[in-house]
Amino acid sequence: MTTRAIILVLDGVGIGAAHDAAAYGDAGSNTLGHIADAVGGLILPNLERLGLGRIAELRGLSASAPALGAWGAMQPKSAGKDSTAGHWEIAGLPLERAFPTYPNGFPASLLSEFARRTGRGVLGNCTGSGTAMIDRFGADQRQSGSWIVYTSADSVFQIAAHEEWIPLTELYTACSHAREILVGDHNVSRVIARPFLGLSGAFHRTANRRDYALEPTGRTLLDALQEAGIPRAGVGKIDDLF
Repeated sequence: MTTRAIILVLDGVGIGAAHDAAAYGDAGSNTLGHIADAVGGLILPNLERLGLGRIAELRGLSASAPALGAWGAMQPKSAGKDSTAGHWEIAGLPLERAFPTYPNGFPASLLSEFARRTGRGVLGNCTGSGTAMIDRFGADQRQSGSWIVYTSADSVFQIAAHEEWIPLTELYTACSHAREILVGDHNVSRVIARPFLGLSGAFHRTANRRDYALEPTGRTLLDALQEAGIPRAGVGKIDDLF
């Protein structure tokens, strides 16, 4: 008999604030609960049969319907708030120390070394969404040839470049340089290549994104499965995060 196990992660579908939510500006967060209220109730029969309505009060879902399996809400053990920390913990590797974040931008010394290695200057160095960053700095990149560097609430060093002005291979090489620089106290979870195309006012990101994540710092579930000769397959972020 063949036995399979599936770990399915619905990214960004929270069901209430974690115990340390206030430390990350997320006090009162409850994505599913707020969506349920906003749309007048959820209709999710399959997840309801798995016990979703029993985990928390969700408009439209039964809190007493029989559940087919075990159900519950987990609290994170790891410090930090990002994809790497969450996925590593799911795979049995919790973090004792959060990856660094940069709400006020990266230190000048890091950017100077990055510019020296890549031969290009830096635009941005602020926090924001990727689409907003390329809208704001895209035209300047065409004139200056500088990288657009930005971050977010997560521990990331993101580099945006127009594919027709800066070759993809050069962008990927720049990300490799950044990954080498960002060590020690600045060991961000991921360096992310964010290529885009288009003209000013109509820039759009392409599918050529590439993530340069830290190697896991210890043994994970995937290592255990490999050692046991059990085949595994990953979809989505798995290759980047492990």
